[in-house]
Amino acid sequence: MDALSRGMDMVRTGLSLDETGNAKDALRWYMEGAEYFLRSLKLDSLNNAQKQKIGQQVNYILTRAEEISRARPRLSAGRSVYVPFTDPRMDSDLEGFVIVERPRKEGPGVMVDEEHPKFEQVYCIINGIKHSMRCSPPSPHPTACVGLLCDDIFDETATVCFHNTDARVSHTGTAPRQWIRSFEFTSYAPAAFRMLREAAGVSDESFLESVTRYSLHELASNGKSGSAFFASSDSKYIIKSLTLEEFSFFRTIFKDYFYHMMECPSSLLSFFFGVYIVRHAGQADPLHLVVMDNLLCVSPGLRLKELYDLKGSTKGRFTEPEKRKSPYTVLKDLDIVDRRTLCVGPTYRPLFTQLERDTRFLRTHDIMDYSLLVAVYEAPSIPPQHTPTASVRANSAFRSDSGGIAARTSTEEELGEIYSIGIIDILQEYNLRKKLEHSLKTVVDAPEDISCLDPTRYASRFLAFMGKVISISELTRL
Repeated sequence: MDALSRGMDMVRTGLSLDETGNAKDALRWYMEGAEYFLRSLKLDSLNNAQKQKIGQQVNYILTRAEEISRARPRLSAGRSVYVPFTDPRMDSDLEGFVIVERPRKEGPGVMVDEEHPKFEQVYCIINGIKHSMRCSPPSPHPTACVGLLCDDIFDETATVCFHNTDARVSHTGTAPRQWIRSFEFTSYAPAAFRMLREAAGVSDESFLESVTRYSLHELASNGKSGSAFFASSDSKYIIKSLTLEEFSFFRTIFKDYFYHMMECPSSLLSFFFGVYIVRHAGQADPLHLVVMDNLLCVSPGLRLKELYDLKGSTKGRFTEPEKRKSPYTVLKDLDIVDRRTLCVGPTYRPLFTQLERDTRFLRTHDIMDYSLLVAVYEAPSIPPQHTPTASVRANSAFRSDSGGIAARTSTEEELGEIYSIGIIDILQEYNLRKKLEHSLKTVVDAPEDISCLDPTRYASRFLAFMGKVISISELTRL
């Protein structure tokens, strides 16, 4: 029996089990059937139209599999603390933050006030983080006990339950009141994340000051995932919503991610300061969130010139000239090839070593589709090494020059620019859906041109491209 026939039989079995309510077993048959469908895409006997039809069938199977996964039992709540909205220990009936326009550096984003459609969401995020951290026990020392940590620390949760006794919360005398529903706020692995923050030099007090004292700013998102993005009022942190798939995958790699970041204080991977879940009563799909460092938070006085998202692929990786009206417009791989080389000088030769180490971590965990985010700033008149950094990762070797890397020649002569560099979008596993995407795209395009590659080839192409655009001097590349 060929792969296509076996795949169809398995999917039929899955459908039968699904119809009888046995979703757990149906999920297993769906996934095995999808695997055989993907194998059939490699058969030379199939034409492109047949392959496209198989791709549509696999896409339906994966969509149904995701629906079944969402219906599975949720995380164990772990420790729970009940907090009524009128608890006298809290700040004035849990107001929690001030709806005022805090002076903020130039940048994108709209402040979320009481009239904003996402006010309730931001309210839950800010109050949840504030009060869950108050209830969390102290963590072990960030370095002394790392090798002795119990595995439970990486999967424990702590939940704070907010019960609204009067159902309405107002923060100003003039703004209309908003209905705030009761909700649960769950902190994922709170002790482990506290250790990560302490290792990065971020205290609980400074973290809460940035994230919870004032309202957040909503950022526009042009990504395919549809994730929501918020920035703290001081721009130090980005809060991003995660899909269930991303959250579930992160749970499987968190322990290894934790040790990688502890061992590599200058890692270029996105630094996660906390992962949280917001769940309203009767809500089917909870909101999963991650708090990350903001790569665009550098020292005051720097002016953003260009912003790049680099993957190492060429298919469609350019930005139309008419869209390049703002320095916040994201440019891509073909754009940087035509425009510039990133000159970092001999001081930052270890940059590529760290890129290789981080990429090896991603490859080992079957992660692909990540990018190197590069922000190019005009350097201030004060020498970079004497300018204080606003970055929350000031202990990173690649944030020491005004929050980034000063552009230099081979003789360490400054070139008048600062680069802020980091690897983003690191939670995309090379799963069945990505394998399907790869199989379908390679029907038309050469594998080396498309973004969707298996983790090994993706990492190799990524590093090769960065070696072309990052230079130790004006002539010598990494």
